[in-house]
Amino acid sequence: MMRNMKRCWQISHIPREDNKKADALSKLAAVQYEGLTKGVLIEELNERSVDTVEVNAIIEEAIRTWITPIQEYIEHEILPEDAAKARTIREIARNYTMEEGILYRKSYLGPLL
Repeated sequence: MMRNMKRCWQISHIPREDNKKADALSKLAAVQYEGLTKGVLIEELNERSVDTVEVNAIIEEAIRTWITPIQEYIEHEILPEDAAKARTIREIARNYTMEEGILYRKSYLGPLL
């Protein structure tokens, strides 16, 4: 059974003069200065600005997810130094298995998830 329900919406507009920051921003965006272009400047670097070791460390850290400690424990028995975290990883890892390099969650009835 459908009932006719009316919804009332009300939109309030703030006059621009009451919102000085938005007004200043809109004026700034509209102003064009002589000698300035709206193009994008591109600089080509001939040598690296960051050491490769630093980049690899950042990439390795970014790749680490909640799965990584579980995989490290199952494959290589590597645990965090913190005892509480190590205990948690051991408990969680009981529910997982690695098959051909892929982490699967064990289900109650047997199939891997």
